Amino acid sequence: AEVIEVLLATKEANPKLSVQLVIRETLKHRDVPDDLPLPPSTVHRLLARHGLMSGSDSQDTDTDRRRFAFQSPGQLWMSDVMHGPTVRIKDRSKRKTYLIAFIDDATRVIPYA
Repeated sequence: AEVIEVLLATKEANPKLSVQLVIRETLKHRDVPDDLPLPPSTVHRLLARHGLMSGSDSQDTDTDRRRFAFQSPGQLWMSDVMHGPTVRIKDRSKRKTYLIAFIDDATRVIPYA
């Protein structure tokens, strides 16, 4: 029970600490034995049960997390390469072929392939 209190107090004092750092700081505490096994999954469940792993306090809400995309045509072209069919040359040798395509990100038009 005392170890649980130390874990919770450590996370409450430093909400941005990861589970691994909470364990490390807890093991430095004088009331916790150094050889005490503290599995990260168990500590995470404990902290989540007490509402300390919500992440809302530690994440910046002003950060834009939308998809990486451009709005105007021609701003960004993506490329893709795939294996094509094997072609026989002069009835003797086989050659591997590749399809290389460039795709406009905004319109999904394939201007070159």
